[in-house]
Amino acid sequence: MTHRNVLIAGAGIAGPALAHWLGRRHGMQATLVERAPAPREGGQTVDLRGAGRDVARKMGLDAPSGPTPPAKKVSASSTQ
Repeated sequence: MTHRNVLIAGAGIAGPALAHWLGRRHGMQATLVERAPAPREGGQTVDLRGAGRDVARKMGLDAPSGPTPPAKKVSASSTQ
């Protein structure tokens, strides 16, 4: 099997989603790069309705019913 690698620029909403699907559906190894030095404290609200909920479920991102657990803080490093 041929190894297929892909470089994705941008760690907003679309970059990680693309990396997920390319890996899961097509067996690609994705490297995700972002020029921001760290994750932002705020961001755009994500509202999942209709087909968006179906996609989140297929990605394994649907939350179990009940109280929402607290968000986990992530760390990042920059090469700049």
